[in-house]
Amino acid sequence: MSDSIVVRDLVDDLSGGFKRQVQVARVFMIASSMFYPVEPLPTPLRQLSWANPITWHVDVLRYATIGVGQPSIIWLESSAFLVFTVAAFAGVLWALKQQ
Repeated sequence: MSDSIVVRDLVDDLSGGFKRQVQVARVFMIASSMFYPVEPLPTPLRQLSWANPITWHVDVLRYATIGVGQPSIIWLESSAFLVFTVAAFAGVLWALKQQ
């Protein structure tokens, strides 16, 4: 097997994984408060949006830049986002050590 075939296979594998990551990121962005407010959504979709970490991040950034939002909810969302970030980072470190 030549080196060019191995490199091509590696690039194909990486691009396929990257495409899946982009697709998942798009779903998370659409299911957040990034493009529209969460409040008018039907209850099941609103609950899914509130469980989305991107919603928390967008709400905190929106409050920090233009002052829109309730401070008590912003503190809750920023705390939840911090916990999510630490847990995600720890999960990635664990996964890398397993390789």
